[in-house]
Amino acid sequence: MSSFDWKGKTLFGLVVGVALAMSWYSMMHMATVVFGLPLILGVGISLAFDGGALFLGLVTAKYAVSEDSGFGAKAATYAFIAVSAYLNIMHASMLGYGIAGMVMFGSAPVMAGILFEVFLKFESRQALRKAGRILDHMPKAGKLAWLRYPKASWRLQGQALKARLMKAVNSLEGIDETHPLFADKPKAVKTGRQTKPVGKADTQTDTQAEPQAQKAPEKAQQTVKADRDQLDADRLSGRQTEAQTLLDMPDWLPTQEKVSLQALANACVENGVTDIDEALELAEAVRKSPVARGTIQKALHRAKVAKAELVGTGQYL
Repeated sequence: MSSFDWKGKTLFGLVVGVALAMSWYSMMHMATVVFGLPLILGVGISLAFDGGALFLGLVTAKYAVSEDSGFGAKAATYAFIAVSAYLNIMHASMLGYGIAGMVMFGSAPVMAGILFEVFLKFESRQALRKAGRILDHMPKAGKLAWLRYPKASWRLQGQALKARLMKAVNSLEGIDETHPLFADKPKAVKTGRQTKPVGKADTQTDTQAEPQAQKAPEKAQQTVKADRDQLDADRLSGRQTEAQTLLDMPDWLPTQEKVSLQALANACVENGVTDIDEALELAEAVRKSPVARGTIQKALHRAKVAKAELVGTGQYL
């Protein structure tokens, strides 16, 4: 919905102007006639209360489109309006206008304040929508769809929420789709026994762990050798395998499936690969899953900045 046109703004100005004129007359008459103050002070009193309330309303609208809290300005606006309404009611009571006069004069600043608040709130919300700080509506499947296809409708809502989360994550730095936020199921962590004796048993466990750590590189080399043997056999039969895809990639590229996108981007920049499409293709081949283009673009940017800083300080070899 767009902002008000000139007709709406003109009508708003006329109504608020009449309400402020009633409040201004009431306070000026009470200050000059009842209390005998000079005319300039009588005019200034009305401007001080009603004008102050309008100014604080503008400040509140500015706060609404920023990241700061505007509670203080909003509370002060209500306080100014309340004092102005009280003075107008007392003026009508002093003149003997009765309840009808008290309501008429007392409602003038309240009316102006409400109209001004609604108008500014609408305008500030439009500004927030343009800035992307108001979320779009969720897709509506309809009652018949929920009755006929409840599971599909529920999955639709889940996909919409996930898309909203991805949009929020892409606006941040340093977070990609590997963040635990997107884990469908938490991984079970095997903790073993709750308590175990400390001493000789721990020493034996550490001693047994060292040979296993030494065997890890040997096992990885055996796996690569097996992949190459299988690749030779597949080439003879004319088949394309996953092992061939991995071996066709550059030697400097990490091949761990769960490697972070930032580590991939650092390796790409280190070896002269700065094209986003090429880096995206390599990342998807390693991760074996789709990768957000915006995420790999940010990772490449951070890697380029880090490399430029190292070159500038002379630490880059």
